[in-house]
Amino acid sequence: MKKQLLVVAILCSTLFSFSQINEGGYPTTFATVISGNVSEFNRDYQTVEFSKPNMIEVDQEDLESSRKDDIYRVGINIPVSLSIVNSGSWQVLSNGDKIWRLAIKVEGAKALGLYFSDAVNIPIGGKLHAYNNNHSQFVGAYTSSTPGFQAMEMIEGEILTLEYFQPESSNVLPTINISEIVYYYRGTGDRIAYHKDAHGFDQDRADACEIDVACSEISGWESQRDAAVRYTFSTGGGSALCSGAVVNNTDNDCKPYILTANHCGEPTSNSNITNHVWYFNYQRATCDVGNTSPLSTGGSQTMTGGDLKSSSENGTFTASANQVSGSDFVLVELDNNIPSNYNAYYAGWDRATSGSTSGAGIHHPSGHEKKISTYTTTLANDTYNGGWANAHWEVFWATTANGRGVTEGGSSGSAIFNSSGLVVGHLSGGLSACVTNGAGLGTGPNESDLYGKFNMAWDGEGSNNNQQLKHWLDPSGSNTMSLNGTYEPCTPTAPVANFMASATSVAPASTVIFTDLSSNAPTTWAWTVSPATGWAYASGTNANDANPQITFNTIGQYTISLTASNLTGSDNEVKNNYIDVTAVPNVCVATSTHSCGTNDEYFNQITLGSMSNTSGCSNYTDFTSQSITLTQGSDYNLIFSTAVGTITGTAYNGNEMAAWIDYNNDGTFDNVTERVGYINVTGSFSPVVNFTVPLTTVVSTVKMRVRISRLTEGAIDPCGTVASGEVEDYSINILAAPVVFTPVAQFVADQTTADVGTTINFTDQSTNAPTSWAWTVSPASGWSYDGGTNASSQNPQINFTADGSYSVTLLASNSAGSDSEVKTNYITIESTNIVLENELNSISVYPNPASNTVYINLNSVTTDILSIELKDVTGRVIGKQLSPNGIAKFNLSNESAGVYFITINANSGRLTKKVIKF
Repeated sequence: MKKQLLVVAILCSTLFSFSQINEGGYPTTFATVISGNVSEFNRDYQTVEFSKPNMIEVDQEDLESSRKDDIYRVGINIPVSLSIVNSGSWQVLSNGDKIWRLAIKVEGAKALGLYFSDAVNIPIGGKLHAYNNNHSQFVGAYTSSTPGFQAMEMIEGEILTLEYFQPESSNVLPTINISEIVYYYRGTGDRIAYHKDAHGFDQDRADACEIDVACSEISGWESQRDAAVRYTFSTGGGSALCSGAVVNNTDNDCKPYILTANHCGEPTSNSNITNHVWYFNYQRATCDVGNTSPLSTGGSQTMTGGDLKSSSENGTFTASANQVSGSDFVLVELDNNIPSNYNAYYAGWDRATSGSTSGAGIHHPSGHEKKISTYTTTLANDTYNGGWANAHWEVFWATTANGRGVTEGGSSGSAIFNSSGLVVGHLSGGLSACVTNGAGLGTGPNESDLYGKFNMAWDGEGSNNNQQLKHWLDPSGSNTMSLNGTYEPCTPTAPVANFMASATSVAPASTVIFTDLSSNAPTTWAWTVSPATGWAYASGTNANDANPQITFNTIGQYTISLTASNLTGSDNEVKNNYIDVTAVPNVCVATSTHSCGTNDEYFNQITLGSMSNTSGCSNYTDFTSQSITLTQGSDYNLIFSTAVGTITGTAYNGNEMAAWIDYNNDGTFDNVTERVGYINVTGSFSPVVNFTVPLTTVVSTVKMRVRISRLTEGAIDPCGTVASGEVEDYSINILAAPVVFTPVAQFVADQTTADVGTTINFTDQSTNAPTSWAWTVSPASGWSYDGGTNASSQNPQINFTADGSYSVTLLASNSAGSDSEVKTNYITIESTNIVLENELNSISVYPNPASNTVYINLNSVTTDILSIELKDVTGRVIGKQLSPNGIAKFNLSNESAGVYFITINANSGRLTKKVIKF
């Protein structure tokens, strides 16, 4: 097929486009008629100019509002009333088609954006575009089949042109009613333009210590990078900027949820969301620390609007001055599914109440391209400016190879991830900064930031759906504590059943709590206990609860079975003789004989974790009614507080203090590991002992004994009677160490057939939380790692430089073991001449995602199309058409849901497009 058209594009190779969801293609007037080299589009059209805002006042207002928990304003909204009816210029073309154009100018703007009073709707056949003055950036086409919108992303420069094409066959006008122009004076980043102030300084950049997500620090965090988004929104007569993250839900259905901060506009209804513009993949492709030059290639991908689901603003913990409401969260569902070519990662989450020991934050400081900040010290509980107590995590950022990532204005709302790559919070603010400022706020790289806790936002701010994350992110009611993230296709999988008990060796009349640990979000549970007598469900639970409680009354062994199910299938886990009910062992007697006079020493407080017991002087006291749960393999601090007579905090030199835990539950404290702490009082001393619960400890309720005595009476012993000191007993519930499953290795490439010189992105989709990855490619030559990745990266990029077929293997590992997936001859590389990208990119594939038939529109192509192939992710050819023209099609109705690739082979090049089958 070779059409003889008289139109050619005049765009240079460095041209790039940013786009909301649209049909693509160039504005009609970007073409030139070859005959005589004269274009009928060279006509003047109306330019409407507006006054520049008073930037002295703007700068002063921004200076007074410089805290991170204040919104980071980037634009001033200029109220207008412009429409296709009252503004712009119409032109009738020689073939009867019409063009309407309107230029909007605000002097000095780094970029311009638009807000519309009504949703933009385009009639059938119409096409709307917008572009800047030198045609280096354009968006559109918006047509009758693209989603409506009430905001348009920023267009570089001080002049923005709207262009509407109306075919001769149509006389219906589109809905285009502009209510505000956004004058962007900062927050545009390198991908829009590079600007300096009057003194030659760049005023629109992140600070120098920030680390690009293309640097080595991103290794292992590539998926979390793909979850991070940047967005602008209208508020208070201006436009502001924040960060957020796409998050997964237990239905694993790719529902487009974004988690961010409530103080970013404090939305209370959907009307607060219509002017949001969400920017995906707003990032550099290479690591270039401290770069101050513009980025001349690439472009972000955007969406607009959304549906407010829940927020702290609707919760019960309202904010006072300089505070944030509750945990400061907002959950938005976008109006449309995120396009598959955005490659968004639906981040997993963890609602644990204990702080992660390491992790990362990914964000857009000052609206700049994505940066990564990492931490290596445990997140601590904190309260934001006297607000909701302990509703935030405090984090201190670490220095790494390429800088020290901190946060800035514009980072607000971004996610913080734990060591497993799961979201545990969202940024409210803090004092971290690249440069130390000892005055005023006292900012600097050693200062901390505060993130609202995911677990507090889960259901702690109210029971209504609009006050919590739980209703939306756990629609199946699984009550899971954590959820892994996913890329498309988001397909639910059958559960893998697993569970644990709070204790496995107990005394009669003990109640055991069973915790479901099944993966893949089960929705129903069925528990059975054998034998069928000698036990009963407790605390209102039953056999269909996710986490039932069972009281065992009769001595013996009990087998426990769990069947976990969801819509995809079921799985069963049986633990034979799992619960052992035995008589309580007799623990050796220990006491003292003193009469608790004014000179006698004793414990006035014992503190272990959340258990803190205050007491007076006694020879022996049974405090086993007080208990705490300790986990195998975990570390703990035990604090002895002592007194002599009525004087607290004192002890005699030569006193001894010790603690024992009956780890094997045999009634003695003879095992060498069972003495968990010892202090010899000499001068000043620390009353704290540290210990680790052995992994071999029985899962049961056992005793802890503490004793204080005098060394002159012999070495301290857990048993027996001495004259001085005292003895106290407590209960310890030993909990089994968290179960780690061996990974199931899985991966996918973003394309499997490509030209020589193509960089292909590989995405790890392994389940059960691998912690390390090892990639191999065969043959060993003809390729190299790209983008700062390597064989150990979770999601490597590989550049293929030679023809041939390549096999790819992934070995995914964690502490439980390893698994590998091999895809033989997975990648096919062939040398071709690259056809003009402008031409092949005009090919449209629709609908996408598709359920049955997918169409390929070739009508705008002027080069010969040799063939079109439909392949699955393994490279298998499902369908092929030779010498197609017009509109080609493939039937997907008999194919499984998932990712497919359509390859268009032209006489001078090739183009591959991804299609999702649902």
